[in-house]
Amino acid sequence: MPPPPPELTEGAIFEVLLRLPPDDPASLVHASLVCKPWRGILSDPGFPRRYREFHRSLPILGFLRNNIYPSASSWLKERTCSLAPIAMANSPPLLIPELHCPGGWALDSRHGRVLMDRESGDSHVLAVWDPVTGGRHVLETPGGKDDAFHHSVHSAMVLCSAANCDHCDCSRGPFLVVFVTSYSSKAHAWVYSSETGAWSVPAVLGIHGRAFVERKRRVIVGDEICCFLLGGGGAPGNRARFTGVLKYDLGRHCLSVIEAPEVYEDSVVLMSMDASSLGFAGVRGSTLYLWSRKVKPMEDIGWVQYCHTPISEVLEYTV
Repeated sequence: MPPPPPELTEGAIFEVLLRLPPDDPASLVHASLVCKPWRGILSDPGFPRRYREFHRSLPILGFLRNNIYPSASSWLKERTCSLAPIAMANSPPLLIPELHCPGGWALDSRHGRVLMDRESGDSHVLAVWDPVTGGRHVLETPGGKDDAFHHSVHSAMVLCSAANCDHCDCSRGPFLVVFVTSYSSKAHAWVYSSETGAWSVPAVLGIHGRAFVERKRRVIVGDEICCFLLGGGGAPGNRARFTGVLKYDLGRHCLSVIEAPEVYEDSVVLMSMDASSLGFAGVRGSTLYLWSRKVKPMEDIGWVQYCHTPISEVLEYTV
């Protein structure tokens, strides 16, 4: 009778568990029930970090979708946000407290958090929501008595504020909320800190009277700069063209405007590119144009066209 195989060392078990697929989190739960040694490895604080480092990118939990339904009184009464999970069928469900209720609106999602705007009667509240634990951090809106909501077009973003964080496991750490509005020919920016539990005084900048902050994708460039799209030429929802980028410098708490590289219609988006540069994509006709721009104060070299590609080639490449 052959001798039994040697027992796996703790290091070998660690390497095996490290290779469990990240898109099936239930496998980690099942592995923790095998025996106490395996449970000890999985519950060790160092395992989640090694697991994320090994798999490089975090799994996508799902897609947030904002919906607006017609209403005879006010469209705000008929808005709602829903989450479509994409985890495997045998994975544990996400915690979604009150997310599907009318009045909810997802403003931003980053670093394991979702920034929600919730309407309740004539008032609004902001909430930073953890979709994994279901925890919520509710904060009052800036500007006093909903001025930032009722008299403006607004946009916001949530980001981790922990020092030297790699953003692999920071959803329970300190965070900031940058809230930007545009009204009365001015842009305002407030910053909320979870550590102080208070909003800053607003940074204010004069802008074109018909310009307004877009609710499209916002980006972080480098460590201290947040960028928001500016639309103009008409009322919100009936705009004529993209006009520029509203830049907020988190370190200096000030606003400035970056002019548009060219005139584009509604099909524009911002992105973060390598070497702390701001990326911009716009569509004109059937061609996609990509631009890059340094946004650090001492390195502003203006917009540089990165490339332009027929949309048909882009679609062919992505299929």
